Amino acid sequence: MNTKNPDNGFEMLAEAIIMQAVKDYKNADDPKKHIDKKEIENFFESEWFTMLTSIDRDYFLSLMNMSLLSVSE
Repeated sequence: MNTKNPDNGFEMLAEAIIMQAVKDYKNADDPKKHIDKKEIENFFESEWFTMLTSIDRDYFLSLMNMSLLSVSE
């Protein structure tokens, strides 16, 4: 890890934010977790999400939903 490059820290933070949102989204159906699934969906559809990553939003959501389907089957 290159700690001298400040961009690296920003990239790591952006990745951590997105990964936490993915984890929360996957756990949103668990009533014990008290997670608002719609709020997470709003994040994935937000301008902030597009600022954090260059991944196409629709492609990302379709991949995530496919992974959730394969987990529940």
